[in-house]
Amino acid sequence: FCKPTRVQEYQSMDAVDMIRNLLLGCFDPPDEALEFYKDYWLPLERRAEEKKVAMKTLIASFLEAQRGQKNDPTDKAARTVKIGMIGGH
Repeated sequence: FCKPTRVQEYQSMDAVDMIRNLLLGCFDPPDEALEFYKDYWLPLERRAEEKKVAMKTLIASFLEAQRGQKNDPTDKAARTVKIGMIGGH
């Protein structure tokens, strides 16, 4: 793969594109990725667009809220990493 020489021929990926691709790349078989995209990701993008909120802002807000949650080290469920899940739960 080589990068097109004219700017009009490509668009750089931003963080949201990379997050989407990371999530979709975790599914096997690929049909499950398409189902996730149609059922969850695309409606989220459309809803954000309706509300005039950038997906980048939405994801940043979500991550900031997650960072603010306190984890209880005695909560076994919170420490359990489930195979196939990004972030463990």
